[in-house]
Amino acid sequence: MIRRQTILNYTMYKFLSIILFAYGLSVTAEDIYDNQWALIIGINEYKNERKLDYAAQDADAIRNLLVIHFGYSEKNITLLKNDEATLQNIKTHLGRIANKTKKNDAFLVFYAGHGITKPTQEGGEMGYLLPADGDKENAYATCLPMNELKSIGSIANAKHLLFLMDACYGGLMAV
Repeated sequence: MIRRQTILNYTMYKFLSIILFAYGLSVTAEDIYDNQWALIIGINEYKNERKLDYAAQDADAIRNLLVIHFGYSEKNITLLKNDEATLQNIKTHLGRIANKTKKNDAFLVFYAGHGITKPTQEGGEMGYLLPADGDKENAYATCLPMNELKSIGSIANAKHLLFLMDACYGGLMAV
């Protein structure tokens, strides 16, 4: 457990160092975007899955990073943690924020929690994000499919849309 935390701390430190270095060299976000929106999700407590130790804390850290270092307005950040991060609540806020974005806005989605995959009939795999109320045995009805998450880009009118996923099997989003 300590080794995993050490690796996560090192990885987060490296990631944040790179972002902060790049940020220091670049123009300010206000020069690029009219508004910056964020949906931040962190789930430690699940109804049907084992508990995680640091996902909710990571969500808090990302929220603070966006406000303090990247100029996000607190009113433009939606933070869903643990029992707030139900499938319906995640989808509601994804759609609400996507519909608010304008052509010169940024939209960031951060997810820290469980991810799962299920085999498809074609021989591949389908990736899902597991909400707090999700059930991996009934993923289609209770989880958020990666392809649905990717389709948020067709709803949002944002200049840039960034997904940051800290979940097992999250790589399937790129497939």
